[in-house]
Amino acid sequence: MKSKSLQGKRAQASVSSEKYEKYWGDVDKMNKLLYIAAVLDPRRKLRFIGFALKWKYDDEKSASDLTSDVEEATYELYAHYENQVGEASSSSQTELDEDGGNVDLIAEYMKQLQKERGVVNKTELDRYLNEEVERSMDPKFDVLGWWKVNSHRFPNLSRMARDVLAIPISTVS
Repeated sequence: MKSKSLQGKRAQASVSSEKYEKYWGDVDKMNKLLYIAAVLDPRRKLRFIGFALKWKYDDEKSASDLTSDVEEATYELYAHYENQVGEASSSSQTELDEDGGNVDLIAEYMKQLQKERGVVNKTELDRYLNEEVERSMDPKFDVLGWWKVNSHRFPNLSRMARDVLAIPISTVS
């Protein structure tokens, strides 16, 4: 009787090990959305990806290369969300211009002020990544709740986070 129980546990462990290797064993084959989801966790962010990869795989060059790939993929996805909003707002800007508003003049003035002050236009993603990480160790920390609360600060990024973080992990594979 014990041997059947032990055999069943071994078989289950083997299946679990295969699944682990399939989804987590080879970092190059892992879906980048899983990494992006970690970047969008305010307790982790991009620096955590580099740290975790160096710690797990003990190969600094590979970890650095993969971290750069994740950063690039995150910015590309963010640009997609930013462009969606840009397309929607450009039609409303045209309406303002047709009504005699000076939207272009004000926008150009703001650009000039930034040049004079040497201020570089930072994206929401830049600002988010440069902020300190949330120091919560609470296992019940609600990442989606954090994005909802902070959506006024990061409107485009919070939409992206909502979409990425709401994907069931089983559909990413």
